[in-house]
Amino acid sequence: RGRFARGYLAPPRARRWPRDGAWMLREVGLLLLLAFSAWSIVRYLFADGGPAVFDYIVVGGGSTGAVVAGRLGEAGYSVLVLEAGGSTQISLGGDAEPVAGKWTIFDVPLGWVQVLSDHRWSKEFQWVVPADPPPAIARGLGGCGIHNAMLYMRGRPADFAEWGAGWSWDDVLPFYKRSEDNEQFGSSPLHGTGGPVRVTTVASDELSDFFLDVCLSSLDS
Repeated sequence: RGRFARGYLAPPRARRWPRDGAWMLREVGLLLLLAFSAWSIVRYLFADGGPAVFDYIVVGGGSTGAVVAGRLGEAGYSVLVLEAGGSTQISLGGDAEPVAGKWTIFDVPLGWVQVLSDHRWSKEFQWVVPADPPPAIARGLGGCGIHNAMLYMRGRPADFAEWGAGWSWDDVLPFYKRSEDNEQFGSSPLHGTGGPVRVTTVASDELSDFFLDVCLSSLDS
C-alpha cells in the first residue's frame, strides 16, 4: 500500500524522446495537419471576402439533421450542416468505389451489408462503438438512412406513447403523412401524397399472388 501511494504521488519522470528524430517528424506532421484543417475552415468561411453568417448551424447530417436543415431551408433560412462523415450516394456527391455504372455502394439496396464487411468502407463510414455486438451506426451524409434497404417503416403508436409530451403518435402522424407520396393508399387517414418519399408495394406476379391466397385460405380453415 505504501509503495502504491509513493508511486502514485511521485512526480512524473522526464519524458525521453527517441534519438533518431522520428518523433520530431511525427510532431511536425501532426502540427501541419492541424494547421491545414484550420486553414481549410477559415478559407471556406471567408470565401466571399467576409465571414460567412448563417441563420442556423445543424450539427450532424444524419436522417434527422438533414430533415431539419431541409425544413429550415424551405422556410428561407440559410443553414450550415456539419457532418463528420463523407458523402455517400451519387446524388449527395459521393465518390465511393462504383459497383455498377455510376452508382456507389450506397445507391444499392442492402449494400450496407457489404460496407460492414469490407474494411475499405467500414473504417470510413461506420462509427466504432465499444459494445458487444457493436451497433451498425452509419458515419456519413444521410446517417443511418444510408443503410438503404429500400424499406419504408414507421414506429408503432405504443413506441411514441413512451416519449415525452408533444411526441405522441397523434403528434407525429401529420409529419409522416406530409413526407409520403404513397401510391398504394393515397391520401387517407394514415397516409399521404405529394411528399418527397415515394412509397409503393413490391411488384408481384400471378404465382406470388396465388401463393399468398393459398396461405391466407389455410389460416381461415
